[in-house]
Amino acid sequence: MVADIVVKGNIFTSDPKALYAEAFAVKDGRFIYVGDADGVETYIGEETRVITPGRQTIFSGIGEGHAHVCETTSQIFEVDIAAYKVSNIAGYQEEIRKFVEAHPDRKIIHGRGFLNGVFPNGMATKEYLDEISTDIALVMTSEDGHSMWCNSKALELCKLTKDTPDIKDGVIGRDADGTPNGAFRETAMSYLNPVKAKYSVEDYKEAILHYQKLALSYGIHNVFEPMSSGEQWQRKIQAYKELIEEDKLKVFTLVGSYIEPDEDWKEKFEKIKKLNETVGSERLSFQAVKMFVDGVVEGHTAWLKEEYADAPGDTCECLWKPDDLKELCATTQKAGYVNHIHAIGDAANSLSLDAYQFANDQTGVEDNRNTITHVQLISQEDYERFARLHVIAAANPYWHYRQPFYYEELEVRYLGRERADNEYPMKSFLKAGAVLTEASDWPVSVPCNPFRGLEYAVTRQPLGDAETLPLNPKERLTVEEMLQVMTINGAYQVKKEKTTGSIEVGKDADFVIVDRDLFTVDPHTLHETKVVGNYEKGKLIYAEDCK
Repeated sequence: MVADIVVKGNIFTSDPKALYAEAFAVKDGRFIYVGDADGVETYIGEETRVITPGRQTIFSGIGEGHAHVCETTSQIFEVDIAAYKVSNIAGYQEEIRKFVEAHPDRKIIHGRGFLNGVFPNGMATKEYLDEISTDIALVMTSEDGHSMWCNSKALELCKLTKDTPDIKDGVIGRDADGTPNGAFRETAMSYLNPVKAKYSVEDYKEAILHYQKLALSYGIHNVFEPMSSGEQWQRKIQAYKELIEEDKLKVFTLVGSYIEPDEDWKEKFEKIKKLNETVGSERLSFQAVKMFVDGVVEGHTAWLKEEYADAPGDTCECLWKPDDLKELCATTQKAGYVNHIHAIGDAANSLSLDAYQFANDQTGVEDNRNTITHVQLISQEDYERFARLHVIAAANPYWHYRQPFYYEELEVRYLGRERADNEYPMKSFLKAGAVLTEASDWPVSVPCNPFRGLEYAVTRQPLGDAETLPLNPKERLTVEEMLQVMTINGAYQVKKEKTTGSIEVGKDADFVIVDRDLFTVDPHTLHETKVVGNYEKGKLIYAEDCK
């Protein structure tokens, strides 16, 4: 058989039976040979295209385990505070002021990317935004998406006063007299719904395509999108449907729609199930659901087994009633849906595992690709449970270093040094035999460049920095381990491992060529890696061809 394409070089297959190869051959979009350079010669004919990238590394397409694709709207239509690399209040004010001046007709300005740790007591308050304007509403979302910061005009438009009641599982920052101070966290952010950004179907289509362009440039072939509910949900769904109809969606996307603890989850799940009846595409699936079990450490809303270091007696609370969460997971799993849970605290992770164990027991299905994302704090006994229950840990290596304005200012302060120094495991999951994937949580992490994630996972230090003390170095991965996490494990998470995720005979010829030998370069330069060729089923889908 004569191949359409033959590639010779530094090939990492992600196939545990043979992790490395010297060459592979592609015919009709699939791998027909993977092995040594001599063996591929019989597949070369007059029409065969031979690619020889030298020591540049070749590996399978990358999986993104958790990215808020539709929230790319914040990068296009809002003040992208994070993009300006400022980390002080004056810098935030300057960038927001510039955006206000550049958009004089807007009555509400939205933005994203501020860090709570920049502000006194970790709380962004209205006075800083009032210095910019009190005539128009200014509404900013934190980098992690779990806090909002607004000015006095926004409070006025939302009719929020000292008589506004507190809300379950949320935090309203208040002045001494009880007046809201412009800081809102978790469920309390719903009070700002009247001034939150509202986008059209066309806006969301533009956002999805913007993300897709970035993803392809980074070698990403599949993505899990946790999709927020609320009034915008249907518009996001419609945007995906139209892109499928227009044949513009190129990255496989598994959408997990939110189910909130305060809504009728049975009714919501019925709506979600109907979506799959209207979409038939190899590029898109709505066969997943997403739940929050807790909040975040920096918001003092992560659910812990032991009290916060700065607040004796406070462990926060679970967002779900345990029995309701268990019943929901069993119901969705019985219907063949993937469950995807946000869990930060050790108590939240343990309950999530309890819910998945209940679902497995009730359905008799073990390999459902149930996932827990973020996994910041894990009890030692729970690593084995991840493996035994076939639960995927979708970690976020982009955060796995001593981040300024997070580590000392918030994590050490709230958790204490010991817990902070043992946060964000990765290696422990692999040692226990669990499946580990990687995720950017875009646009929490900007850019969503997996080679930055690769370097963080390998060094656990700031990018390009070999001097700073690493965070929890016993959790470092090797490049080889992380490439498997990025490729075959990513495909497994979205149920695509039988057709992609590794370079094996019979699988789709999805592969990426990068500009360096990932195994021999200084690990502190891994973030500089560039994709020079991204192929799907043997066809170039990004970058100039590799000679």
